[in-house]
Amino acid sequence: MLFVVMLLAGLSSTLDSGLAAASSLWVVDVANLKDDKKVIRSARFAMVNITLLGLLIAVAVKFIPQFGLQHLWWIFNTIAACVVMPTILSLYKNISKKEVFYGIIISFIVGVPFFVYASAVGNNVMIVASTLGIIAVSTVFCFLFKEKTQKNIGFTA
Repeated sequence: MLFVVMLLAGLSSTLDSGLAAASSLWVVDVANLKDDKKVIRSARFAMVNITLLGLLIAVAVKFIPQFGLQHLWWIFNTIAACVVMPTILSLYKNISKKEVFYGIIISFIVGVPFFVYASAVGNNVMIVASTLGIIAVSTVFCFLFKEKTQKNIGFTA
């Protein structure tokens, strides 16, 4: 019983972290809000919607024939492939929001249909090629848009 309690605590902590991260991205990067009341309301909106999306995916796994956890795993890995290069490049290069946004969206729009088709026909070579294509497209789009940004050098008092 103690193990079950510890397991639930760990899972709820992970869920809480994911919801907090999603709501933070929504409020800061998408909604771009400054008013405290609107920030809290918008963060709650994002948390509820991401939870509903997760529940819809769980229902899809349960009720869509021949759509199991293996397919869900591959789809989530494909989504991770869409964000891997913008994330890594943001650590080492000063890239703009526009570069990250278009890199993720275009790689998702272009690559995911190929990945889904390759998964449906069971062609492993196409699955790997589509994932590598997603990474390549997101990388290329991260270098397309150049915004003038000013880097802070040194400390200000």
